[in-house]
Amino acid sequence: MAFCSVGHFYPETGIAMKPFGDGFIKLIKIIIAPIIFYTVVTDIVGMQKLGKVGRVGIKAPLYFEVVSTLALVAGLVMVHVIQPGAGIYINANTLDTKGFAVYTSATETQNVVDFLFNIVSSSIIKFFVYIKDELLSC
Repeated sequence: MAFCSVGHFYPETGIAMKPFGDGFIKLIKIIIAPIIFYTVVTDIVGMQKLGKVGRVGIKAPLYFEVVSTLALVAGLVMVHVIQPGAGIYINANTLDTKGFAVYTSATETQNVVDFLFNIVSSSIIKFFVYIKDELLSC
């Protein structure tokens, strides 16, 4: 909330702090996969009986559904309480669209077949390496 407040009250400082936010998101992305892998492996190794595996197999999707529902409800409550974007009236005809060209130019040169073939990585190394222009390969 503190960083949101900085962006609200000091927009120039908020824009200057964007690299910190991007770095934080990248660090989270780096950490998530090893944590999930470690958790699954240690749980499977720690199970001595087959019945315990079945119970975990039932509990995991149930836990996922409950936690996802709680997160969805919390997000909806926060949107209704805070109302982000309320009071902002923007005329789309007056916006400068030159800044969007970076994001939209890649889609203009790609057709459906190219898009579908880019989903599948050409090598296992490429699958794990971030490639800037190929969204689905990372």
